[in-house]
Amino acid sequence: MWNHRDKIIFENVGHDHLADFRTHSAKWIFDTEQKCYQDVPGVVDGDYFLNKMLNPAITPTRSTSPGYSMMEYDPTTDTISNVSMTFIQMESTVGKPKDSLYSDFEWLYVDYDEDFGLESLSGAQIHALHDRLQANPALFAKYMNNKAGFSDESENKITMPFYDCLQMNSMFLEEFDMCMEPSGVPTCIQAPTFYQQ
Repeated sequence: MWNHRDKIIFENVGHDHLADFRTHSAKWIFDTEQKCYQDVPGVVDGDYFLNKMLNPAITPTRSTSPGYSMMEYDPTTDTISNVSMTFIQMESTVGKPKDSLYSDFEWLYVDYDEDFGLESLSGAQIHALHDRLQANPALFAKYMNNKAGFSDESENKITMPFYDCLQMNSMFLEEFDMCMEPSGVPTCIQAPTFYQQ
């Protein structure tokens, strides 16, 4: 993926019944053999790849939290913008019978540009969203609630360090586990093994 990062606009994944956006630095790559970050020569900070949009989904045969996403694609600039998602509002499901219809519930509409300043699905925009969430605890709480279909007023139990590791370093379980350690992921001393000049 790294070698073809200029050809991939974003990765669309789903069936998590959650929403999220993730990106990865092209400069700092996790080396699975050495278990550290490689500083890739010739790549500048701010070069991101494997931009992901996790979408809520609808499973008609299961009792899951349904939702759907909408976005616009501009073929002249190869950009994805105007991302919005609609979720079943989880609080409205409490106390309802299992055979309730979707029309019995309230729905939560999230406009990611208007609500969180995410103008497009570029790596730079996703990284800027991450920085805004890190700097603003109220915005972070709103984001974490909305991504799971809860209203802005719900109590958020996810911490920023957990989410920081999940959003920016989610390619390998080992990488995530090391990120959660107080010392974080170390920087490698040797040159990257995957990088071809």
